[in-house]
This record gives sequence, C-alpha cells and structure tokens, in this order.
Amino acid sequence: MSAFVGAMVGFERSLLPELTKEWRIDPLKSSLFMVISFGLSKALANLLTGQWMQRLGRKRTLVAGWLVALLTPLLLLWSPSSAWLLLANAALGFSQGLTWSATVMMKIDLVGPKQRGTAMGLNESADVRR
Repeated sequence: MSAFVGAMVGFERSLLPELTKEWRIDPLKSSLFMVISFGLSKALANLLTGQWMQRLGRKRTLVAGWLVALLTPLLLLWSPSSAWLLLANAALGFSQGLTWSATVMMKIDLVGPKQRGTAMGLNESADVRR
C-alpha cells in the first residue's frame, strides 16, 4: 500500500503545475490544499475505521480501503477539472486511513494486546516511504 500511495502522490505532483495554472494560485498554496485534503480525509477514515471493523470485520474494512484506493488513479486520469485532483487526493487519504488502521489492528490481533507496541513497531518499520 505504501508503494501505491507513493506512486499516486508522484502522479499528483506531476499534475500540480496544471492546478496552479488553472486556479491562478502559487505552488505553495496548491500544495497546501493537497496536504489538507489528504490529512482531513485520512483523519476521518481513522475515526471511522474502528467502528467499521466492529460492524463489517477487519478484512472487509481493509478491502474497502483498497477499493477506495482504486478510485484515485481513475479520478486523476478522467478529471474534468483540477478540483477533481483534490477529490482524488481525499480518496487517497481516506484509503490510507482505512488500510493503515486496519493493518495495525490486525497485527495487534496476531501478537495480542500485551505486544501491541511490537505490532506498531513492525508496522512503522515496514513503511518504505521514509
């Protein structure tokens, strides 16, 4: 998932110059819009993930996150306006929140509550974006 997110962020960055031209704003502001849309949608997904895992199950929540991620390249490729870039970015953030949180919880399930720190450490060390 980290590789997918990295690829989508790279794809969005290649489209960012068009965003700055169309909206007639400086690159710093357009980057800020991207960061805010990703962060807010990921925060919302993090809040919802626990409830969804209890209702739907961990695997279904994880798969839902993957399905939302599949929307991102389609939104980027077929976007009629640059506003869709923000929507794609929000979909990517929402997906990241669902999948990341579900993965952490599933690892905690595997090692038990006493070893949850180990599970978190394994999850963070697996993050190849750093």
